[in-house]
Amino acid sequence: MRKFLLPLIVMLLALVPVWMARATVVDVEVPVPAGLTEEEVRGKVYQAALEKLIKTDMQRMNLDVAAYDKAFETKFARWFEVIEARRREELTAAGTVGEAQTPVIDAEKEKSRSVFANRTVLVKKYTIKKFAAHPEKLETWQMSLDGEVDERLLSVHVQRMLQEGEKAFRRLWILTTVRPTNFGWEDMKLTRQEDFTAPIEAEWLKWFQENIPDDVEDVALCDESCKKLLEKWNAQDEKSMQSFLAPEFLGGLLLNVNITLDREVLSGTVNETRMNYGGGVVLQDLNTKRVLHWADLPRETQTLRQAEPKLFNSAVASHCYRYTLGKFLEVKNQVGKSVSLTNSISIRLVNASHMGQALRLIDWIREKGAPMQAQGKLDSFNRKETRVLIFFRGEGNKFKSLVSGVKELESEWGPLTVDDSGADLVITLTPKS
Repeated sequence: MRKFLLPLIVMLLALVPVWMARATVVDVEVPVPAGLTEEEVRGKVYQAALEKLIKTDMQRMNLDVAAYDKAFETKFARWFEVIEARRREELTAAGTVGEAQTPVIDAEKEKSRSVFANRTVLVKKYTIKKFAAHPEKLETWQMSLDGEVDERLLSVHVQRMLQEGEKAFRRLWILTTVRPTNFGWEDMKLTRQEDFTAPIEAEWLKWFQENIPDDVEDVALCDESCKKLLEKWNAQDEKSMQSFLAPEFLGGLLLNVNITLDREVLSGTVNETRMNYGGGVVLQDLNTKRVLHWADLPRETQTLRQAEPKLFNSAVASHCYRYTLGKFLEVKNQVGKSVSLTNSISIRLVNASHMGQALRLIDWIREKGAPMQAQGKLDSFNRKETRVLIFFRGEGNKFKSLVSGVKELESEWGPLTVDDSGADLVITLTPKS
């Protein structure tokens, strides 16, 4: 017996330093301006502690922190340009101009920095061991954070940040809705949808992390804070998206996964349940609301023996997980064919004599705006005023300058004027007598 006991003890002792190496404790002192709520203070200090925790583990893992910081700042600066431009437009419209905009932009930049870093997904678990005001320094708070990073995700995150160039899409959000059509969650001994979907979403997230589209930086589940942002996002129409500001969604994709469950209890000597599955998936660009891909899920039926609720629920959940994977592959392939368009503008075509002129305008803009990846769609048409919605990547004034070249279509349409002084771009044709 003793010859087996000694190797076992040695093996267990060998595991201890491995675990200890993964658990990291950091302490931070963060100056915090007066006037913030306790929740805001806690969030600010927590982000600082989280950054220190992750960089401490990067050093332990021999990852280049200096190179990472340089790449982060470069990519963040380019990403933040759109947010700053929209915020300044919003402030100017509200009467806040010049230096008065600076504190608002600075606050937006700090918030956006933590969103861009997305550090929370890199930590498996953590404990805040201490959070308190500094006993001697005014407006300074302390935190002691004990956390364990996901080394695999951290390595991938650093590698992606160090890669040259940028991915087309910042993040793919997964939003799941499972609807029982003729029974309730209580019939499955559950209280809410999340009790059923949480383990399925965790496996889907793992699948996408292992099969991440080449043009996507990372993947995340749409949690409660994401769902609150979606309420505001859903309230916008396509024409107002150019002024919508949500750093979490900028450059992002939304994958809606919808599954319906229809239950039939079968009569017979053996108690069985027939579960019918249906639904679909929809992939949208969060910048513009464009639908990039949609697909119906095939109707499937599963016959199950009535069993202990946990076993029954597990069988249904396992089927739901496998049910969507074929469509997820389609989504992955579609992302590679898509581009992220961060801006949009509405063009009013006045006095168009027929719809062909609007379609010609869309084709002309697609050709001339190719460097800005411009794409257009007809929003409404009548002879008095036609509206065209254009999505593009880049700065709005540069796009307006490009479209002013539409005068070259005078050879086809006759005299026209271009007014780019307002939010919409107005092209007025000379009505035919």
